[in-house]
Amino acid sequence: ASALFAAIQAYVLVLRARTSGRTYEARPQRSDHEIVVGRSTPDSAVVPDIDLADQDGDKLGVSRLHLTLRYDERYHTISVFDTSSANGTYINGQRLHAHEVRVLRDTDELRLGRLVLGVAFRHPA
Repeated sequence: ASALFAAIQAYVLVLRARTSGRTYEARPQRSDHEIVVGRSTPDSAVVPDIDLADQDGDKLGVSRLHLTLRYDERYHTISVFDTSSANGTYINGQRLHAHEVRVLRDTDELRLGRLVLGVAFRHPA
């Protein structure tokens, strides 16, 4: 079990924007807080951990604090939690209700408003 835990701790979550190919990496299992995904604005002091402003997030309906990524130590999973975003979060075409928690899996498609991100897990280089 400890070898499995060590392998999970090493994984990197990669979110790839479908239109641009830009990737965003995170390790929620190593973070001391939930990873916030959203978009920054020039007049806001709040900056998300994964900032999609450079992907035309505002035009595509990404909220400032759109969703969070959480690591579940008990089940060694990474979950998505929609934070009552204005334009919704979808996993593989299914809408998450506000505050609904869903486990994220390799090859999932995550949509924030109209911005589509591919989900992958990889070992660090």
